[in-house]
Amino acid sequence: MPFSSGEVLIKVAGGGMTVLCAEPAIRSFKSKAGSGVRLTVCGDGCDILRNHSDIDKVVLSSERVEGRFDVVFELSGLGCDEIANDMIERFALQLGVDLEDKTPRVSIDSFDHIDGLKFGISKLKHPRVAICSGFSGGPGSWEEGKWNKLCSILEETLDSQIIQVGTAANKFLGYGVDLIGKTGVREAATLLGRADLLVSADGDYAMLARAVGTPCVLVSECKEAAGAGSDVSVIQESEKACEVSVVCVIDNIVDLCGNSSDC
Repeated sequence: MPFSSGEVLIKVAGGGMTVLCAEPAIRSFKSKAGSGVRLTVCGDGCDILRNHSDIDKVVLSSERVEGRFDVVFELSGLGCDEIANDMIERFALQLGVDLEDKTPRVSIDSFDHIDGLKFGISKLKHPRVAICSGFSGGPGSWEEGKWNKLCSILEETLDSQIIQVGTAANKFLGYGVDLIGKTGVREAATLLGRADLLVSADGDYAMLARAVGTPCVLVSECKEAAGAGSDVSVIQESEKACEVSVVCVIDNIVDLCGNSSDC
């Protein structure tokens, strides 16, 4: 690290999920630079880093960045087709740091919890299972019938409360609370933090669950989408996600929850 004091500005291009991929590199940069370096992070999606212990100031792109900076970094990925693990490594390279911990972290505060009350999740009993089907009828995805069967087993056999999350492009399956397309990234992180488990076909949501410490079963052909870790169970029954059975997913849920105090 070439300096140990001063003002540093880190600009991150992209939305909340992209900025989240930059968090491990930013955390490592601060750890190596020390307390004498003050970090300001700027970008459209930087609200996801609000209340971060290593960041002195978060500024959205619509706001004016004030002050003079000794060093300015500009971080950018390759776009929406780049998987999270590759983007995490790319940001580390751009900041010139090595990563000991590649898991992004989100610091949820009391304001997030108060804001999250509007979704009514606190009224649901445990276990709460978040579902991000990513279902849009596209090729290679888990078919709607399998998601429906999974939700039915979760509700009727395992007595779970279902919370459906995802982007507006996803389809509501008709089970539990419908929050698809109704949350921003930070709101989604707060909701996942209140869930006991996430079952996801979307690597971004799996990564978001990891960032708040919620165990996740990932049904995806992109095995590196959410990273490795004891809190993520990646389906290995088939190389193709569309061929994975519902029984296999249930077995992974039982195994993961058996090793977690959160389920």
